[in-house]
Amino acid sequence: MALAQVAAAPTAAEAEAAFRQARDRYVSMAPGEPQSLPRDVHQSISPTEGLIAGGTPENVALDDVRLVLDVNDAKLKDVVTDVVRQAAQFTGPWQVKWRLSPDNTDLMDERVNLTAEAPFGEFFAMLAERVKNMTGIQLHFTVFSSARVILVSDTYY
Repeated sequence: MALAQVAAAPTAAEAEAAFRQARDRYVSMAPGEPQSLPRDVHQSISPTEGLIAGGTPENVALDDVRLVLDVNDAKLKDVVTDVVRQAAQFTGPWQVKWRLSPDNTDLMDERVNLTAEAPFGEFFAMLAERVKNMTGIQLHFTVFSSARVILVSDTYY
């Protein structure tokens, strides 16, 4: 699987250090006690849910990130992971959660061919349309900005 990316993904240690540094900057600027801050996102990750780590957060809105992708015969789950990792370089870390009905769990392993350059939101709309054309299943990509979670589902949750 060959992927064209804007920049190389950082190591887990680099991503963790960048996250901590951004959080420390926020703590130093935010009024009030540290306990008023959102809880650390790393504490909410279960072993079956992967954290998509990024580089130094630049506070870029997720919808403003322009993605570049070129994949051949790649698993849908890998495509989503790579896209979120690419965006995380500019926005900070995100967690991807899959909520598919039991009949559709094989969808994550569905192979796709895709070449695209588009803003983040448009890209996921295009990917959902591609999956619907290939399989007849409508995917929904829901972004929860406060929790920094992207939910991929086959129904609205």
